[in-house]
Amino acid sequence: METLAPVFKLLPWYTKTPKYMGLGSFKYSGSIDWERFNFYASRIQRFHLKYSPEEDFSIPWAWLLQLFTLHERPDPLFPILQSIIVTPNAFPGLPVLFLLVGPSLRSLELFSCSKIFDYGNIPPDWEACARESQEASERAQENLIAVLPRVSMGSPQLQSLTYQGPLSDDLFHQFSQLKGLVSMHLTMVDRRSGLRAPIECFSKLKSLKHLVLEAPLIQTTETSETSLEHPFVMGLNTLKVMVNSDQHTYFQNNVHFNRLQKLSLEFTGQKASALSFHLIIKDYLRRSRELESLSIAFIPGRTLAEDGTIEQGSMEKRRHKEEKKARAYSANAMSATDLKQVHMMNVPPSMMKSIASVLRIAMSSWPHLKILRFCVQGQSTSSILTEKVSSSLPGVRFLGNTVWKSCPELEELEFHFDEDIIAQETLMASSTLQASSSREHPLRILRINTSSSTLDLDLRKKIEIATFLDRLFPGLDILRGSALNTWEEVEMLVKSYQGVKEHVYARIEAL
Repeated sequence: METLAPVFKLLPWYTKTPKYMGLGSFKYSGSIDWERFNFYASRIQRFHLKYSPEEDFSIPWAWLLQLFTLHERPDPLFPILQSIIVTPNAFPGLPVLFLLVGPSLRSLELFSCSKIFDYGNIPPDWEACARESQEASERAQENLIAVLPRVSMGSPQLQSLTYQGPLSDDLFHQFSQLKGLVSMHLTMVDRRSGLRAPIECFSKLKSLKHLVLEAPLIQTTETSETSLEHPFVMGLNTLKVMVNSDQHTYFQNNVHFNRLQKLSLEFTGQKASALSFHLIIKDYLRRSRELESLSIAFIPGRTLAEDGTIEQGSMEKRRHKEEKKARAYSANAMSATDLKQVHMMNVPPSMMKSIASVLRIAMSSWPHLKILRFCVQGQSTSSILTEKVSSSLPGVRFLGNTVWKSCPELEELEFHFDEDIIAQETLMASSTLQASSSREHPLRILRINTSSSTLDLDLRKKIEIATFLDRLFPGLDILRGSALNTWEEVEMLVKSYQGVKEHVYARIEAL
């Protein structure tokens, strides 16, 4: 249900006025007056509240207290209610949760601010919240802080909590009392908070298995003085953290993992470098040997890892030095895991070389890899991508020398390639082709991205590439890339080869 009014208007003393005004002159008799209400309320499993109290069910605190303490009131009011979602419009009416929560509640989602889809464009209500004083922010949280003890005591089966809005130490304390939580999704919309309070909260939730922490606006810099005395170990299965580079460092220094299977890291803000990035990845992965899925993303709409105050020459020299260190830091950590899915999305151009190099090294240690996606942001417009990077980016032979040989279960691949190598390399002499008939590789989807949206290959070269791909990956279904027209033509050649083979096989079987 999206509204509360229809069910509460079944109470015989609820008049036609929009606002609930208590018993008034009604002669209350006890449980018999709740019969109609109970008939419908006992069937409601989900509330998704979308309207403001003025548009739906407005009840002043005095009448809420009266209703809550009525003699012979059914408790709980909604005996099979399992899920409550409160949208920003309905958030001012949060005290009504005193009437809704009960032992059957399993999922609670609370949004005091609008959902955000593009972190490059912050919604006005987020900006307003971020500008609020500490005192104003705490007042906005009072209703939630007041109702959470009722939730922790009255809803022992609550397993999932989602909250998006401003946070305070008091609110984190109340969240930490929800001991049965298995899944938590917190989005912090303010700028002032750090990560110490949420980390202390997580440390008290021993049943937590799935955690999402998003704090895209945080601008504070944590120091060793604000760190926990001892890092604590969480038994999480899945973790997603969206913060800036400094906050990622602080988080992984204070929280360790022993059973993490799925890790998603999103980097926000202007401050990032190849060195700090790889140090963060190394420290996350070295304690997560059971990791199966790794997803890294850089938030769209932000320019990362570029500092305009540094001259181009010194930028290149510093970046080269950082990349050399970074490869050594993270290649071993990645290789030590048995990953099945790897996503590196919207990678800044200045990190492209070091990440590509590390991935190529680590792939030889991922025999169970099924999906690998490595995408560079702004690939067709960035001047950095026009640099000579052949030492890090591969040609098509990489598909044989690394993918076919080392990743026998890979089904989907997206990678950034060197267009000059693609145009010049010889494929048919590859030793991998000689062995390709010994087993069939399962690759179905291949995306070959380059620094340009056009790729000047003659027909002879396209035929060579198509033959190479068909021999290595006989089940290839989709071939795409940044030079779309070129790869669509190669895909047509591959499919024509597949059609001929199917026809030949059918003829042979018919004999």
